[in-house]
Amino acid sequence: MGRYDIVCIGRSYGSDGRRIAKEAAQKLGIKCYDKELLEEAIKGGDISKDILEKFDERKVNAFMHTLYYQGNDQSRYGKNGSEILYELQKQFILDRAAKEPCIFVGRCADAILKTAGFRNVLSVFVAAAYDDRLNRVMERRDIPEKEAAMLIRNTDKQRKAYYEFYSGKEWGKPEEYDLCINTSAWERNELIDMLCGIYA
Repeated sequence: MGRYDIVCIGRSYGSDGRRIAKEAAQKLGIKCYDKELLEEAIKGGDISKDILEKFDERKVNAFMHTLYYQGNDQSRYGKNGSEILYELQKQFILDRAAKEPCIFVGRCADAILKTAGFRNVLSVFVAAAYDDRLNRVMERRDIPEKEAAMLIRNTDKQRKAYYEFYSGKEWGKPEEYDLCINTSAWERNELIDMLCGIYA
């Protein structure tokens, strides 16, 4: 095992961070948790996936709560979906990081683990030039430029608000991460090799 056991990847929308995380995990022979964080975390609650997935990486406006918990767990009573999902994902992240090397995508995993005292965590932020992000989103989602631009703006805004609310850190600020990657400056395979090399 190398210096790091856990890699946490934050990413601007359309930067290719998710794909880099998945392919790096495959090359390293470890698991990558992205949407799986939602799937696994909700197993620990008693709210349906259809409801909770609407809150994934989203901070709910305090004056616009769309869901209050009224289940059997008194510690969650009166909380909104964002708060409940964050707690479920946080517990899953802590449990999984204690059991196996892996890569986490988003969900404040870097702040959660470092606050909990994990010393083997590499925090990475993946960014890209706006035009590259725009073209990537248009191609992958098969949507026009105006719609892609709005999706980038809204998703980044949601991720920033979520990360900063729950972590107390500034989303995307280089000083907050161990490594920042610009996917516009490198080929994907080069970045994956770089990440794997640092990990090992």
